[in-house]
Amino acid sequence: MQPFCLVEDIGFTRLMKVLEPRYKLPSAMHFSRTIIPDMYLSVKAIIQERVDKALYVCFTSDAWTSDNNLHAFLSLTAHWIDSNWERQYAFLQLRLLEVSHTGEMLAAELLSIMEEWKVVGDRRGILVRDNGSNMVKAARVAKISDLGCYIHTLQLVVRESLKTQKAVRDAIAIARGIVSHFRHSSKATAHLKRIQESLNSNRTDDVLDVTDQVHPAHRLIQDVPTRWNSTYYMLERLLEQKRAIGVYSQEADIKSLTANQWSLVDKVLNTLKPFEEQTKQASLASSHAGMIIPGVRLLERYLQRTKNPGDDAGIQTMRTEIYTDLHARFQHLMTNKTCCCHSAGCNLQTEIF
Repeated sequence: MQPFCLVEDIGFTRLMKVLEPRYKLPSAMHFSRTIIPDMYLSVKAIIQERVDKALYVCFTSDAWTSDNNLHAFLSLTAHWIDSNWERQYAFLQLRLLEVSHTGEMLAAELLSIMEEWKVVGDRRGILVRDNGSNMVKAARVAKISDLGCYIHTLQLVVRESLKTQKAVRDAIAIARGIVSHFRHSSKATAHLKRIQESLNSNRTDDVLDVTDQVHPAHRLIQDVPTRWNSTYYMLERLLEQKRAIGVYSQEADIKSLTANQWSLVDKVLNTLKPFEEQTKQASLASSHAGMIIPGVRLLERYLQRTKNPGDDAGIQTMRTEIYTDLHARFQHLMTNKTCCCHSAGCNLQTEIF
C-alpha cells in the first residue's frame, strides 16, 4: 500500500506521462478527500445492502497492537448465508483504539460497529474471538454469544506444551540458533547452498535409502512466537536439511543438534502432525464450527492411541501436558449447542474422518 503523495512523486508522474501523456493526474488531496471517500461510500452501500438481506449475521473479531506498541486496533468481519445458501463475508471495519483496550471499551466499540451496520437485536449471531481476557470480557459485557477461535486455542495448547519439557525446549532453542545463524549471514547461506548442491551431485541414483535421494536446496525457516505451527515448519525443514547442516557444522563454528536431539525433533513432529493438519483445515475459508468437536476428539484419540512409554522418551511430559490442556480448554464446548448442532452436519464424516 502506497501513500496518497505517490501521485505527486517525480518518478511516478514521469511514468504516467510516458504511459498516457494526455492524462492529468489528480492531486494527492483530491484522492484523499474525494476519490477514495466516494469509493468507500459506494462500496459500503453495496455491502450494507447485502448485510441487510441476511437473516442472521455472525462475526469474527480481533484486537492487537502494532509492532512498536504505539497503536492498537480492533477489526470486525461479518459472516452470513445468502438466499442461495452460500456463505458470504465482508470486512466491516478496522478501528484505531485511542484508549486502553479494556473489555468494557472493546464491548462499546463492537456494539458501535454493529449498530453502524444496522445489525442489531436478534440478527446478531455468534462472535468468534481470540482467547484474550479483554475479548472474552467484551463479549460478556456486550451480551453477544461468543466462541473462542479454534486455531488460537490450539495455538495456546501446543505453545504451552512445548515449554513443559526441558529437552524439547533445549532442542528448539538450538534449532532457532541454527536458523538465526544462516538468516544473519549471506556467506553462511551461500555455503549451505553449495553443500546442498554437492550432496545432490554426489548421490547415486541406484541407492534405495531415502536419505540419499535428491536433497532439496530449501532455505531454513524461522519461527515466530505468535504461530506455533511456524515452530513446526522450522523443525520440519531442519530435519529435511539434517545432512546438509551436519556437513556445515563440521566445517564451521556452529552449535548443532546432537543425535538424540535430532531423534527428539522427529518425535515432536510426529506428535504435532495432526495438530498442524487441524490448523490448516481450520484456516480454510470453508471451515466451520462443526469441525471443532470432532477435531478435538480426533486429536485426543490420536494422543491416546500413539502413547508408548518406550518410544516417548524425552517427550512424555510434553505429550501429557498437550492432552491435559487440550481437554481442559475444549471441554466446555462438548455441550455447546452451536458446536453440537454444527457437528451433526451431513458432510462431517468426509471432512474430518
